[in-house]
Amino acid sequence: MMRSSPAMLAIVTDAFGGRGGIAQYNRDFLGALAESGEVSSITVVPRLAPDPPLPPKTIHQTLARSGRIAYSIAALRTAWSRPVDIVFCGHLFMAPLAALIARLKGAKLIVQTHGIEAWPRPSRLQRAAAEAADLVLCVSRYTRAAVLSWAAITPERVLVLPNTVREAFTPGDGSTLRPARVHESKRVLLTVGRMDDGQRQRYKGQDRVIAAIPFLVAKGYDIDYLIVGEGDDRERLEDLAHNVGVSERVHFLGAVELQSL
Repeated sequence: MMRSSPAMLAIVTDAFGGRGGIAQYNRDFLGALAESGEVSSITVVPRLAPDPPLPPKTIHQTLARSGRIAYSIAALRTAWSRPVDIVFCGHLFMAPLAALIARLKGAKLIVQTHGIEAWPRPSRLQRAAAEAADLVLCVSRYTRAAVLSWAAITPERVLVLPNTVREAFTPGDGSTLRPARVHESKRVLLTVGRMDDGQRQRYKGQDRVIAAIPFLVAKGYDIDYLIVGEGDDRERLEDLAHNVGVSERVHFLGAVELQSL
């Protein structure tokens, strides 16, 4: 029987010390859960943590393990060494491991889905893990509909929990920041997102925006395009901007602190 203040084990790609939207989602979700007092402890097992992890005092994060075998062993050892009442799985591809741990520990299972990884029909093991979950969280109604299209699971166990926005993102006066990036008179396009070299990740569309800039300029629009984010697809995008003649209009800013935007 699960205790009134359960202990949670979080199986995640990255969280504290991680970069990108999924890492931020995990930090927000786990941080809010810890602050709520609804769980007695949260132990996070990440695959990646390129930056120094600074979790709240109420959350313990283990060392990152990038290799699948090393990570799986570390997650199993961590689970075996402490009480686990709830297993939170932060990505669908990790769901089979999370489901195994939940079964071994007699714990509840929560599987998080974000977007493109859940839209097509996943592998048999991933489907089985999602169907075994006590709760599947989705960031949008579209993702929820996709999950229900391939998972034999009651709709009541598939809930939408949208991405959240911190108070720091409240719109304000950007007049002092704009001159540092572009000329005051120009129209500015902005994309914030990881640039991963893979056909499945290119749906974010930075390349489509770059390819469209010459046509927009020809119609009289004076445009600069800011791309915030990292990833191994940057070189291809830089080459594309050069090939279509808009290198001077496309600015790759890399990883940018919120205060710098």
